[in-house]
Amino acid sequence: MALQKVAIAKACESGDKTTLTRNRMQVLSLFCPNLFFPSVLIGILVDLLIFSSIKTFSKIGIAVGVFLILTGFIATLLTIAFVLVV
Repeated sequence: MALQKVAIAKACESGDKTTLTRNRMQVLSLFCPNLFFPSVLIGILVDLLIFSSIKTFSKIGIAVGVFLILTGFIATLLTIAFVLVV
């Protein structure tokens, strides 16, 4: 584990773009999947409370939710790929 941390620190120090991207997206991989359901529910609630039917805000909420899930998935894949390389 310590060797992996040293490798990540060296890669960040050298300015490796893959490592920097991975480190930035690691935060997204933690929080994005947890924000999927709230974004969809907020969209549906706004539609039901304002328009009394499911319309635009629900679609926007679903689109944002799918974007968050995909972002978290891509961040996880980058983490796996980085661990396999190091």
